[in-house]
Amino acid sequence: MNVVPSSQGRSKGAVRIHGLRSALMTRELMMLELADDSSAWRDAGFAVADDRMMLDGVEFCFVGAGADSFDSTTRGIRGWHLDGVWKEGGQLDGLADAASTVAPRADSGSPVAAHPNGITGIDHLVVATPHLPRSIAAFEDAGLEARRTRTFRIADSERQQTFFWAGSTIIEMVGIVGEEGDGPASFWGLALVSDDLDATAAWLTGRISAPKDAIQPGRRIATLDTEALNISAPVAVMTPHSK
Repeated sequence: MNVVPSSQGRSKGAVRIHGLRSALMTRELMMLELADDSSAWRDAGFAVADDRMMLDGVEFCFVGAGADSFDSTTRGIRGWHLDGVWKEGGQLDGLADAASTVAPRADSGSPVAAHPNGITGIDHLVVATPHLPRSIAAFEDAGLEARRTRTFRIADSERQQTFFWAGSTIIEMVGIVGEEGDGPASFWGLALVSDDLDATAAWLTGRISAPKDAIQPGRRIATLDTEALNISAPVAVMTPHSK
């Protein structure tokens, strides 16, 4: 992982070079840090070794549950690392940079084991925000381009999804239109991909919902029973994008 030092003490020229370098780099999701015991993900059919696993080029680091409850302040996705993004203090609108607390694995060039449950990739990572304009601006300032938006209603509120690409992973930002809260953005959940969703559902019998049609035309989705599995972030599994 490349860690860029504080701008204090750097020359203006160095700052300009860093800005140009950042503009040319791909923003790619490289790491997720989760406050779960690795055994929970192993029991869900993932190939976990030494509290780490690789999925679609992203390293998942399990740092332990830390609490028995599913309190969002202590559990769930605690951090990420986006290659090509550097922010003062290691925060992007409140989202922590995991590379500041978790070292990358030493054997990054080793072959990656297939996951017994048949899950092969990451479709999207969901980020919730109480202030859409602020969070969108922060992401764009970091070099993440908003590619598409979608609005929909739940009860009396209008919601908006804004989609960014981070390598092969979609970041789906969700918030309430018109809401301008002071709190930080937060990680919410994950949607993963299985090339054979029925086989994955069979492997996870009793711990996953029955596959059904997804909102995206031509795709299907199922939801892990994360409470039964002691996984603290919501996780869905989808069929791949239609070609």
